[in-house]
Amino acid sequence: MGGEEMMCLREGRYDMTKEQLRRYGDLKLERDQLYRLLQEVESQMVTPKASKFTGLPIHLDISDDRFANCIHRRDVLRTLYAAKITELTRELDMIESAIQVLPSRERTLIRLHYIEGKTWEQVAVTMSYSWRQVHRIHSKALQMLSGQPGEGMITI
Repeated sequence: MGGEEMMCLREGRYDMTKEQLRRYGDLKLERDQLYRLLQEVESQMVTPKASKFTGLPIHLDISDDRFANCIHRRDVLRTLYAAKITELTRELDMIESAIQVLPSRERTLIRLHYIEGKTWEQVAVTMSYSWRQVHRIHSKALQMLSGQPGEGMITI
């Protein structure tokens, strides 16, 4: 899902849903995993143990088709991983940008729950609010992020 599909900017406002906020942790986890895989591919190709990754002997003639295929596969993987990392980072940045325009209290609540993964009870304790008040603040924040008319409309 591309960033344009995930959240749209309409009349100077971000339109974002609770489900899109919930995806933040998964997006970050996937991006971090791909980044580690990219580093692994790159490190295996420059170390003396490259034959372990490629399955080819270390002393090869550069003109060997198997060696060329291995280099090509590595480049394809690097390109795919890098493109996906860029896409995921863009989506994460869009979520962060939408959250950033919220007032401090709402921004803190959204970050604690959706970004840091705290339960509602943990959010209430951290913010020193009742569970009910936390849910009121959450509803207000979601209303602001969704672009619905209301007292807390966010425009950028």
